[in-house]
Amino acid sequence: MRRYILARSHEESTIDLTPMLDVVFIMLIFFIVTATFVTEVGLDLNTPNNDAPITVSSDSGLLVSLSASNRISIDGRHIDIRRVGALVRARHAESALSGVVVEAQEGASTGVYIALQDEINNAVHGLPVALSLSSPE
Repeated sequence: MRRYILARSHEESTIDLTPMLDVVFIMLIFFIVTATFVTEVGLDLNTPNNDAPITVSSDSGLLVSLSASNRISIDGRHIDIRRVGALVRARHAESALSGVVVEAQEGASTGVYIALQDEINNAVHGLPVALSLSSPE
């Protein structure tokens, strides 16, 4: 009996992995074929046409300056961003504004510009706001 146990322990046992690999590849092909590919939905941007620039006349438009140090000024006076909406609304009531041009210097914060544009849009809905970039003086 002992000889039989010793003889069996020296035998090498092997596992054939070929059928398992076949099953894995079949499952992989199945999942690739049945997968639904999701198309990413992006934002639709309305980019301005380069042929037709936005024009705002000086008598019916408003020029807002945004300095590199994020200071806002209208007509040469520095004002707080919370007062921009009221000032735009008052100017629009005096004479219908054709638009607002924000002249931002290089280095001005994008967040301040967006907050400024939000204030203008909340003051007068639908009033065009154009951005003009300039280098600091």
